[in-house]
Amino acid sequence: YPDWEPPEFVQRSANEAIRSGFNQYTRTQGHPSLVEVLGSRYSMHMKRNVDPNSEIAITVGCSQALYLALQALVNEGDEVILLEPFFDLYLGQIKLAGG
Repeated sequence: YPDWEPPEFVQRSANEAIRSGFNQYTRTQGHPSLVEVLGSRYSMHMKRNVDPNSEIAITVGCSQALYLALQALVNEGDEVILLEPFFDLYLGQIKLAGG
């Protein structure tokens, strides 16, 4: 994975955030200001009101997002169709969901 230094502006911003006390865990649904911005943005794109507190989910990456979606949507014994090529992780996630 990345084996290079992050850009200077990223390092500077991270240091400023740490020094300012902006370094605590946030709520599991995501930082309030982030979900508010995303709710507003997606409301505009979808041409309907998107409730940031009930319709926005923040994840640490696409693997977690896919895992959560599979856990929510796949039931024991469901057939899940994967098109090749696919990332090997998907098989384990589907099996964990019961598919």
